[in-house]
Amino acid sequence: MFHIGNLNIQLEMFYSSNSKVNKMGALFATRELEKQHLPSYYYALYTDNSIALFTPSKYRDNLASTIFPPPKSGEIRDIRFCKSTEQVLLHSSDGTLFIYQIQPDTSKLVRIVTGSDIKDGVGNGFKSQITCFELLDQPPP
Repeated sequence: MFHIGNLNIQLEMFYSSNSKVNKMGALFATRELEKQHLPSYYYALYTDNSIALFTPSKYRDNLASTIFPPPKSGEIRDIRFCKSTEQVLLHSSDGTLFIYQIQPDTSKLVRIVTGSDIKDGVGNGFKSQITCFELLDQPPP
């Protein structure tokens, strides 16, 4: 269950910032868990692009990690969670994907992906920005 009031109190207690909360949401490991509304994490995205991740609990939500995108990155548009790698993917307005490994306190930036990093069947990089992305529940062949 999504405890908005409890999460708001914790945001005020654990994360002191001059930035305001821009967006709140939940991250799900699978589509099935999303249908049951059983999130792996709740998040708060602040106006300075920082993100606080919380683990849901029956009694209270706990601050799991904080994510700080690179200073020159565009506004964060989308946040997704990949359960198989325990990573959070951020999509910014400048068409860049930031991949973070969730760690206690502060998550670690492990990779930055731009459109030119994505190759077609011949090996040529795309010339355009990444405009959207989706994680799929697809078992390997």
